[in-house]
Amino acid sequence: MDTKVLEYIIAIADEKSITKAADKFFLSPAAISQQLKKIEDGLGAHLFMRVNGELCLTDVGKIFVNGARSMLYVQNEALSKINGMRTDLKSLVRIAADSDTLNLITQSALPIFRRSFPQVEIKLIAAGGNVVSEYVLNGLADLGISKGSIRKSDALEYSFLHDDELVLTMPAENPLVTLFEAQGISAEALFNEYFILSRDNDGFRFVQQQALDKYRFKPQMLCEVSSLQAAEHMVEKGLGSSLLPLSFVKTDSSAYKIFHFEPSMGIRTVAIYPKAMMLNKPMKELLTILKELLADLKHDRH
Repeated sequence: MDTKVLEYIIAIADEKSITKAADKFFLSPAAISQQLKKIEDGLGAHLFMRVNGELCLTDVGKIFVNGARSMLYVQNEALSKINGMRTDLKSLVRIAADSDTLNLITQSALPIFRRSFPQVEIKLIAAGGNVVSEYVLNGLADLGISKGSIRKSDALEYSFLHDDELVLTMPAENPLVTLFEAQGISAEALFNEYFILSRDNDGFRFVQQQALDKYRFKPQMLCEVSSLQAAEHMVEKGLGSSLLPLSFVKTDSSAYKIFHFEPSMGIRTVAIYPKAMMLNKPMKELLTILKELLADLKHDRH
């Protein structure tokens, strides 16, 4: 059994809530619930029962959690001794991510992080899409941050950071704005539209391409940029339209209009790291800071 699952069950017992337990591991409540169900199905018994709105351990649950705590204690003791033999234990943390995420880390996350861990060196590596996973798999990065769809590997752990939505952003003076406000997005009307998209080797370009393919339109004129912030700025200047995360646009802007796809197109940001590696305190703190900043970025724009 994966010892990470034991940590999930213990967290539910401690927090008396699946939602609070999920937050501790940067996961969705649904992911934690699925792991709990697998354990209960294997045992043929429930580990928890609901009492006054809280999840409390059953008799079987108490036995399971006590055993889980013992197993994790033995594992952590062994790892502690091994780690104590390494003088270079994560004094350097290498992070692979797209340019916009790296900017967020550099400008906002690191100043907060360094208050608690001034001795930890952070090395940032520009990468996007499945390249992020490859960096982590090949040991070239300790952590990866990726937006949108990624090719998953059994050797990697994926921790939830943020959910967003892909929207069509169009200059307010574009003649199509009136049409779309009345009838919604039309693929045929967008055929000759000037689009500003991420570069081909950027991970977010794959997300944008999925939208283009789904709605069956291909811009005849195309400008590629290195960051989503640059794309948003160009739309604001009236230079073209773009497909952007909702958190990257200003919903009260008078310079451009925002249109939502039906059905909506979700964008998930995740942290990626090897399953064989346990996140240490600096890494956990950095991911917590980044998760909070991503949530604040959405609120600040709206």
